[in-house]
Amino acid sequence: MKAILEWAAKKRLTLMRILVPLILVGLVVFDHKPLPLLRDWFNAAHLGMFVVLAGLLLRSWAAGMIHKNTILTTTGPYALSRHPLYLGSLLLALGFALIVNSWPLWIVLAAMLLLAYVPKIRQEEVKLQRLFGDDWLAYKRDVAVFFPKKLRWGKLWKKWSPTVWWRHREFNAWLASLAGLALLAWWGK
Repeated sequence: MKAILEWAAKKRLTLMRILVPLILVGLVVFDHKPLPLLRDWFNAAHLGMFVVLAGLLLRSWAAGMIHKNTILTTTGPYALSRHPLYLGSLLLALGFALIVNSWPLWIVLAAMLLLAYVPKIRQEEVKLQRLFGDDWLAYKRDVAVFFPKKLRWGKLWKKWSPTVWWRHREFNAWLASLAGLALLAWWGK
């Protein structure tokens, strides 16, 4: 079972790229419609759009600050969450699931979180402890995996780098999300 979880953690993006389109094709075949994005005053789809935007902003904030495997980043969103990139991805998935309004998508989302992200987080934390030792242990003690234990205002507003953001190719999340929202707006008509 451990080998399966490690494989799922390593292949989480590939699995999402396969499973989500398959579910969407199934929803089209069975004539499921997402909630309308472009009409009504406010519905769960609009909430989903805000959650998608929150996920994109959190991922962008984190991607513009992290220096993977070289510096232990503890400022910005990393002062609130040890894994803000994963939390941002979770918000993205949650937002799209709200818009699509489909229980199979919710099941895939929950399964991917449990089968892929939980083991991946464990793997990364072992690596971070190996790389940063006592600094990592102190950081881990003070900052929760996802949701803040306490607000550290002084550590939130450190320098964000568009160059670092670009190097991490975070613009791809924005492009994919905009394409997904456009597709869902068209599909939900």
